[in-house]
Amino acid sequence: MEASALGATNQGVKSRGRVDAIECVWNPEAFDVHGLKTFREAYPVGRNIVIAPHVKTAYERQVGNLKVEFVPIENLRAAAAH
Repeated sequence: MEASALGATNQGVKSRGRVDAIECVWNPEAFDVHGLKTFREAYPVGRNIVIAPHVKTAYERQVGNLKVEFVPIENLRAAAAH
């Protein structure tokens, strides 16, 4: 994992029922899903968002058993608000 913002509080999990994971990477093609899989063991429900400066148009990709959204850095606010 390059830099990540994978965080959650117990209160957030209880009140929303899900925890979204947002990870920032330089190269989306070299994305390593290991950290995200570990996070999802503790918090199984939520969106998986990868932000990268080299992504020009948002797209989804199945990585192992996880659906991951790859989003341009300019769309971070909109992606997180969904």
